[in-house]
Amino acid sequence: MSLLDLKRKIKGGKDTALSVMVKKAVNIKIKEIGEMVEFKLDSIGKTIECEVMLKGEKEPLKVHVGSYSLYVDSDGKTKMRVEDIVTSREWINTVLSTAMVPKEFELSEEVAKILSVLI
Repeated sequence: MSLLDLKRKIKGGKDTALSVMVKKAVNIKIKEIGEMVEFKLDSIGKTIECEVMLKGEKEPLKVHVGSYSLYVDSDGKTKMRVEDIVTSREWINTVLSTAMVPKEFELSEEVAKILSVLI
């Protein structure tokens, strides 16, 4: 097994564990509007795939994040920057491309601690 294969195997296990935790945390937050049915993180490729079944919808909302990065700003807050977001809803893609600038989110202290261990 090559070093790259070993790295992928280790990261894959961490990605799976983190994906399960993120899915549970998101579902607690969005239980009034829907349920995240799938969440896949690829920490090597820095991509995210997820599906959310929103109440009243017949098809799940599919989201692809083509690139993400985590960093700590000058105030010591952990932030996530996402780029190349594409969804299965054209109107959401339009909103994302026009209204979400910059595409950065502050992460809670708890999430930041988990990510620092897993990623």
